[in-house]
Amino acid sequence: MPVILLLAGVALLLSCIKSVGENESAIVEHLGEFSRVLSPGHHIIIPFIETITYVNKRTQPLETGNVTVYTSDNHSLQIESTLKYRITNEYKVLYEVEQLNQSIHELIKEAVKQYYKTVYLEDLFPTFSLDEQHIVDFMNGYLTSYGLSVTDYSHGSLKPSLETQTYLNNHFYFNLTNLKKSF
Repeated sequence: MPVILLLAGVALLLSCIKSVGENESAIVEHLGEFSRVLSPGHHIIIPFIETITYVNKRTQPLETGNVTVYTSDNHSLQIESTLKYRITNEYKVLYEVEQLNQSIHELIKEAVKQYYKTVYLEDLFPTFSLDEQHIVDFMNGYLTSYGLSVTDYSHGSLKPSLETQTYLNNHFYFNLTNLKKSF
């Protein structure tokens, strides 16, 4: 009987010690309420009273999929982009954002849309060259309040809508016509 009690005591003691990895943090809840954030290392918790939720702090890739964006001069484009983000505020992400993965995806898609509202169509074509660091900075201004940070952005395909394509064809044809007349 004493051996069983000793083993139960050792098991209870070991269940008090929790380890948080180098690229993660953990949220401790005391009886279901937020208590504290644990940084990487070993920590002691009260078993059965405190629970832990681990948060991945690594940079994570995200493909936005096909997103319809509007430029500041109201031209629509379909854009696919890839970015990398990480969680910067565990509390905000876990307690203020519902359905974490879906919400992160929607927040980032909204940040992409908000960025393109600041750009004129002529700034995108014909070379489609954008300052990607400027986009990262813009998105971080938008996403910081949600506990997220974008670390890298790269644009993939960009497809103008039919109306936008017609505008581009006419606009560039008009510019070429004016250029020919000036010689």
